[in-house]
Amino acid sequence: MVQADAALKDKVKFMAVGQGNDEMAMKMWKAVYKVPFALIADPKSTFGDALNFHPYPVTVLLDKSGKILIAHIGTFDSAEEVFKELKKTVK
Repeated sequence: MVQADAALKDKVKFMAVGQGNDEMAMKMWKAVYKVPFALIADPKSTFGDALNFHPYPVTVLLDKSGKILIAHIGTFDSAEEVFKELKKTVK
């Protein structure tokens, strides 16, 4: 969806941080679920520490400076829900 949207495709980059997960766990998760974006292992949860934010799961949209634009705790009902949030937030 994002890659097909001219307003978003060059402004959004997806990655997942596996808080508490090592590299092997992330590789297995990526293979099983065929994730098309980068998965970053974070065995010591330094990402959550840096943001002072530890709920799980959490979706965080950061701008290039690291400012939090969206923080959504829990899962989304659909990809369309995430897409709508991106469209409202990313300029």
